[in-house]
Amino acid sequence: MLAFTQKRAIIVVMKVTNLMEDYVRAHVDDMYERLKAENVSWLTCDCENCRMDTECYVLNRIPPKYTISGRGVNHAQSELETAKQVYLNRTAKIGTTKLNEVMLPLIEAYPPPSIKGKYIKIKYCSQVPNTQIPTFVFYANLPQYVKEPYKRFLENKIRENWQLSGCPINVFVRQK
Repeated sequence: MLAFTQKRAIIVVMKVTNLMEDYVRAHVDDMYERLKAENVSWLTCDCENCRMDTECYVLNRIPPKYTISGRGVNHAQSELETAKQVYLNRTAKIGTTKLNEVMLPLIEAYPPPSIKGKYIKIKYCSQVPNTQIPTFVFYANLPQYVKEPYKRFLENKIRENWQLSGCPINVFVRQK
């Protein structure tokens, strides 16, 4: 919670996946032996590499997104590569034109809720330059009526369209 309130990037590395790897390995081996006994026609190879590929496929479908393995069973990024990617995400610059091309149609499709019979219109948005945290400003006619849930919606849409995982994002709404 402290990292969230202080807007810090965080990478959590847990070495708990070996239990899951053993579980998956046992079931994959069992599946291959059962299919081999049934003599199915589509199973052309049951070598160790094919079994490991199946394990990798299964393990990489299980959260967390970045799974670090001491055994090298999966194709996840290493800790340093993940840290580098989070740093690049944190220092990413998104052009105003590109930001408006993507965000304004989303805002038109899902506008902020009207309050007291007044409709909020977001005119344009931009990224604030030279900030430690990616900071985005949306310019609206009535910024005081834009509530926190809609700001989270905007933040989530920015994260969806530009891979900014692992780093905090600031979203402000200001008067045009």
